[in-house]
Amino acid sequence: MSCDHCDSSIPHEHDAVPGAVDAALGHARTLMIAQYVITAVVLAASLLAVPLGSWLMPFGWGIATWAAATGIAAMAGTWARSGREVSHPPVAMRSRLVAGVAGALVLVLGAWIAAARADGAYLGGTAQSGLVAWQVALTLAAGWFTAAAILAAVQTYGWRRLLTTPGDGGELVRAGVLHAPPTSLARSLAAFLVPGLSLALWTIAFAWLAWLVLIAIPGQALVAIAMTRR
Repeated sequence: MSCDHCDSSIPHEHDAVPGAVDAALGHARTLMIAQYVITAVVLAASLLAVPLGSWLMPFGWGIATWAAATGIAAMAGTWARSGREVSHPPVAMRSRLVAGVAGALVLVLGAWIAAARADGAYLGGTAQSGLVAWQVALTLAAGWFTAAAILAAVQTYGWRRLLTTPGDGGELVRAGVLHAPPTSLARSLAAFLVPGLSLALWTIAFAWLAWLVLIAIPGQALVAIAMTRR
């Protein structure tokens, strides 16, 4: 007779996980709703503040910056743990730190390029795009949050399916939920909110003083390090 949790027919015991699973599902549901609300508010604000003809380019650039930062962070994290035992805590920490710093540097570069189109448009002047810096920044953030929310929704859907699936795959996910250090809702929400907010703020800062990129690079790297430490 096979186990209710996995396909093994050998007698064995499983940790009692229903409470942990319910808590994890509740955490994921609350986080996803908060991400949707933030994205919807920023997206609506950008559409109200910016003419559609001028909105598309910074919105697309926000998505492109997110994609570049996420992709390069993933590659950097993979490189950092290549040839090493992934489950070893120092290796996992090193991978997260390298990925976070790499993504932060791309984020700063994306803000700096976007600010070039808003040069001299700090909160008032007219940029090449016809927008002031805060409009560019707001629309960039809308693009970033939209892309990030879509990926988070896809990942959460797949994770929730695995979490409630019988068998070895589901058991591994449930074991991770039970034994992994819990992540607070505030920390999870900050991990979603801080990068998009940083992109917007650095864009405004660079439109005002381009040399602030010299402060932004180490500053955003330190933020990334702080966000990835558990």
